[in-house]
Amino acid sequence: MLGPLFFIHWITYFMAIKTSTPSTAVIGLSSYGIILLIYSRYFFKTQITKGIVLSVSFALVGTFLIVEDFSFSNTTFQGLLWGIASALAYAMLPIIHHKNPQILARHKAFSQFLGAFVIFLIVGVPQTNWDLNINDYYALIYLAVGGTIVGHGLWVRITETLQTTTTSAVYYLAIPLSMVLEAIILHVEISQMKIIGSILVLSGNFMILYLKKRKT
Repeated sequence: MLGPLFFIHWITYFMAIKTSTPSTAVIGLSSYGIILLIYSRYFFKTQITKGIVLSVSFALVGTFLIVEDFSFSNTTFQGLLWGIASALAYAMLPIIHHKNPQILARHKAFSQFLGAFVIFLIVGVPQTNWDLNINDYYALIYLAVGGTIVGHGLWVRITETLQTTTTSAVYYLAIPLSMVLEAIILHVEISQMKIIGSILVLSGNFMILYLKKRKT
């Protein structure tokens, strides 16, 4: 299951970025934490307390502030929906990793990448224009090695060793980082409402981490 789920996560995340902006895609994918809690409740019978419900409410209010216009003609809303679709697939990966500790992390990572790669070969390669310049290929190499092999390889190790509630909170550091990099590299203006909404999303999810630490 790792390969197909990772493929769905990948392709929908790319669509979120292409449809809107990188930070909007990350914010859509940030529903990962909420979805992971729901999955954890179903698969591990994890208790969802009033504090967690309050945390999720913060995240939902922040999302409303970020999107503003919930219509299918709004590219921000489209990107958010693609990001949520990506999160639905991505949040299943820690569940699988956590439920199968007897399988080595490198074996799970290899299966995850190989399965997705095979599907991409079948679905994506025939429809791709490979007439690219040298800088494009450098970027692809970075995405393949840095973002995928190194980044996701480390994430596999993290998700199999930490509790799902902890990983769901730590993951949200991607939101401020993506907004900062978007502003610096792509020169995208970040609106005040987007900043406030992102702070609420982050606050809600770091509340989950605080509640988890207090419980332990």
